[in-house]
Amino acid sequence: MEPSGIIAISVTIVLVIIAALCAIIGIGLWCVARTRFLGPFVTFIPTLALLGATCGSWGLAQLVAEAAESGSEAPVLGWRAGLPVGGVVGGVSGLLLALWMRGTTTKNVATQ
Repeated sequence: MEPSGIIAISVTIVLVIIAALCAIIGIGLWCVARTRFLGPFVTFIPTLALLGATCGSWGLAQLVAEAAESGSEAPVLGWRAGLPVGGVVGGVSGLLLALWMRGTTTKNVATQ
């Protein structure tokens, strides 16, 4: 396997592990009353940003690989470009989901 492939796989594994840890920590924060307001933000923003970066990088690399000729460096450049693009898209969607979830949980707590 080429070094760029090993690096891509290693970065992907690290991103997925960190995303899982963020989700677990965020759920833990959600369970404690004093830190409940942080729960949605820690659960969704970093998790979706990391997963978005992972999916964006591999997805863009696949699209570039299909369009490029074999043996070129284009898929590696597509993978590198997909990391920030997917991360931003995932982070913004995580922020919107966290704000929506925080409003939903605040309304539920206020009505009880």
